[in-house]
Amino acid sequence: MSAWRRLARRGVYREQYYNGVMIVDDPLVKGLTVKEAREVIRKRLIDSNQAFIFYELNRKAKCRSGGEIIVAKIKGQWFLNYGVKAVKERVKKYIEEELVVIPEKYRKAFLDTVDWLDKRPCARKRGIGTPLPWSPDWIIESLSDSTIYMAFYTIVHKIREYGIKPESLTPELFDYVFLGIGDPVDVSSKTSVPLKALEEMRSEFMYWYPVDHRHTSIPHISNHLSFYIFHHIVIFPREHWPRMITLNETVIREGAKMSKSKGNVIPLRDIARLYSADLFRLYISWAAGLDSVLDWREKEVAIVVDSLKRFVELAENAVRAECRDNVVDDVVSRWFMDKFYQLVSDASNNIEHMEIREYVQNAFFNVLSLIDKYRDIVGDSYLCSIKQVLRDWITVLNPVIPHVTEEINELMGGKGFLSKGSWPTSREARYPEITMAIDNALALQEDIREILGLVKGVPGKIYIIVAPEWKREIAVKTLDGIQLREIMDYMRSRYGLKGREVEIAEVYNYFKKQPNEKVKLISSSTEFNTYMYMVQYYSRKFNVDVEVLWEDDARVKRIPKSEKALPLKPSIYVELIHHR
Repeated sequence: MSAWRRLARRGVYREQYYNGVMIVDDPLVKGLTVKEAREVIRKRLIDSNQAFIFYELNRKAKCRSGGEIIVAKIKGQWFLNYGVKAVKERVKKYIEEELVVIPEKYRKAFLDTVDWLDKRPCARKRGIGTPLPWSPDWIIESLSDSTIYMAFYTIVHKIREYGIKPESLTPELFDYVFLGIGDPVDVSSKTSVPLKALEEMRSEFMYWYPVDHRHTSIPHISNHLSFYIFHHIVIFPREHWPRMITLNETVIREGAKMSKSKGNVIPLRDIARLYSADLFRLYISWAAGLDSVLDWREKEVAIVVDSLKRFVELAENAVRAECRDNVVDDVVSRWFMDKFYQLVSDASNNIEHMEIREYVQNAFFNVLSLIDKYRDIVGDSYLCSIKQVLRDWITVLNPVIPHVTEEINELMGGKGFLSKGSWPTSREARYPEITMAIDNALALQEDIREILGLVKGVPGKIYIIVAPEWKREIAVKTLDGIQLREIMDYMRSRYGLKGREVEIAEVYNYFKKQPNEKVKLISSSTEFNTYMYMVQYYSRKFNVDVEVLWEDDARVKRIPKSEKALPLKPSIYVELIHHR
């Protein structure tokens, strides 16, 4: 059978199953969907002893040692019943309305699991584990036993501290500690557990619960995570139900799935030895988002290694830098500060929403890139500005590279751990006009580079020609929706521009087609002064003299293309020494 025929047949079968309706005479199934009718007929056959349930694996399975797995029929098996309708409805309602699932696309997978989940064996006959209390010859199966163990984590240190014996850990004790049921004095009397210990255990549990955030991989949705939600909803009061579950896709290596048989698995014990814990955390946090497959590639790891080394060296140099009163306040340093704290704000927002890759990109890589640009403009004095923001920077990076950042904190003379300190407070841009103007000036640098690549000759001088205030006023009025005729009349009377209507129309048409709200926020003088500040930088980058002129002065000097200057888009003229 051809692939197209198989595909068509599969599509027909799918449509029949999900959208088909029974048209037989049997009143029991007539009018039902195929899916509904199947369950009715199945129940009828089993109830009349005309059929029995037969379990079969959908594929051959092998154990880790390579042996064939044979499924045995076990008599007297214990099951947990996840098919109770009322419980399913409570679980689905909670998943739909309250539980935070990240990435959001997996919420449906949880709901689908709740739909089909029915009875699940909860005990086995052999292996290591906890005996089933009412049938001690059975061992509690791990996926049933491990879904609320995090509650035990909250009190185990108290059990050890007070030397509480296993026989004292009775249902009454756990009812009080986890559910608040019973009188602590009575429980203490019955279990011989000191009242102080009981109250401390209850206090610890109440402090740490609920589980605010649980993270694992998507294959666990159909088993462990769904059991985890069911069990908490059945056992605990609402205030202790899980609040957030985040998931990641599978991890592959150099484009191939990781597996023991392929020998490409990296054991966790080797991570610290081969890569370091911080490098590992930094790489996996940045290499893929939660909703995409992480492909571990050594070339990319090497790039992150270089970036991490550069970060450490940069931090150490900043700590050792000698800075008078530790304050840098020139124009471009103000730009740097505003840009830095905007990245801190973005990173903080990313981590609040579990956008881990974006958090690392903003807090680490984008800040490094910003520092490169800043150093390129100001030279060695950049370290004093880094010193001003270093503590906030290492604090924001502490969740992903804790060991490195704690060492830098100690080098700075910090007391205690960063992880126990406060997160940097959000800061509004203090110099928004300057920040936008510098951004625009850096974009102009790329425009100059493109023009130099097109000229056929040796450049002797570059002129940056800045538009006058009246052109900015036209741009603002255009953005405010004022019509050209009204703008014409105003410009003639206000600036005496009669006879220059073509120029007025050119400015109007440009901003009509390419609106730029920044012209309202950056004054002509700020734009001009910013280019003047950047003149030495431009000259150094292009190895040629650069001069900034107002349009009117450039016209007097008869510099070509002067009239083409626009607000935030100056005219650029390259004067050649000689043609090639």
